[in-house]
Amino acid sequence: MMKCCFALALALSGAACTRCEAPLTTTYSCSSIDAGSEGCAGGPPFGSVAHVDPDLTFPVGCLAELPECSAYEETTQGRMCSCEKLSPPDAGAEWTCAL
Repeated sequence: MMKCCFALALALSGAACTRCEAPLTTTYSCSSIDAGSEGCAGGPPFGSVAHVDPDLTFPVGCLAELPECSAYEETTQGRMCSCEKLSPPDAGAEWTCAL
């Protein structure tokens, strides 16, 4: 019994454990741009909301950090999204998000 508790204590205190500290709201690496400009209309989808910040447009290359942690990846930040230009060229830009 003693060996089991010691192994559990070592496993729980291991350096591999990280704590995700997602922001309280969606944060962006850029400022919004004029509506109608090339970019992502509205912020990335989050939970049951189709797009956060629906009245804003963000440029291609902008990053967004969502107020939630990835269920699949150990990280110290919130789930990340990127505004990306899609193919074909006339498809526009959309948010792509990590799982």
